[in-house]
Amino acid sequence: MNDIELRQLNNDGIWKIDYSEGTSLLLYSLEQIANFETENVDLNAFHKVNHLMINKTGDKFIFIHRYLKKNVRFDRLLLADVRGNLLKVLADNEMVSHCCWLNENTIFAYLRGIDNIDSYYSIDIQTGKMTLFDNSLFRKYGDGHPSSNGRFILSDSYPDKALHQHLLLYDMKSGEAKELGSFFHGLSYNEETRCDLHPRLSPDAKRVFFDSVCNGKRQLYYIDL
Repeated sequence: MNDIELRQLNNDGIWKIDYSEGTSLLLYSLEQIANFETENVDLNAFHKVNHLMINKTGDKFIFIHRYLKKNVRFDRLLLADVRGNLLKVLADNEMVSHCCWLNENTIFAYLRGIDNIDSYYSIDIQTGKMTLFDNSLFRKYGDGHPSSNGRFILSDSYPDKALHQHLLLYDMKSGEAKELGSFFHGLSYNEETRCDLHPRLSPDAKRVFFDSVCNGKRQLYYIDL
């Protein structure tokens, strides 16, 4: 690694920006993250972070540390705090896709977990305990983009063989899961232009909002629950 690349790892990473003061602070550098609880880390690999998600109280967040080595991707899911005083590995088994907060103590994520099974899991951030989310409907469609308001879990699917994306809802209180709909995703939208549904609940939990290209262009839609 040359001096320029090393400086980039030292001078970039996760930043905290104060909008009222117009100031910014590097909370965790890429070098710090790459070296954290990793044996024989390869700093010559391409390191980056993404999917930063802050909890409701605003004191902690999760993120994915992703690095590419000889075109092979490795992922880790980490927990941190906004003061720069905490780093904790929640998942480290090569693949982490998308995640969200269920509550202040629990993360919901699609990743490679117990027995190397790729699925949705819940993770207790205090104990680190990982639990398989054993729901047949969510398991049927696999990886998606989950979100939650603490009562319901929403997720979607990538386009299937019929080029349809599926919108899913799970009620954590009743244990009921159902498909809210499926939406056509044309072949003209691919790679960087692919449009994931990225569903979100309204604050009153009466509507689900999502992106779609089902009518030939990207638009924002909603479904009444």
